[in-house]
Amino acid sequence: MRSKVNPLILAYLNRLSDLLFLLARAANQKTHTSERIWKYSPELRLKF
Repeated sequence: MRSKVNPLILAYLNRLSDLLFLLARAANQKTHTSERIWKYSPELRLKF
């Protein structure tokens, strides 16, 4: 069973995740911390 989510909430969460991602990258750059490169792994794929 899936419940309906207000599209405005989805848009807000999407923008919030973008902001958090950018803040994390800025913090890494400021502290001269290298970033991990993400690699796709089929085993970790979510199954719905």
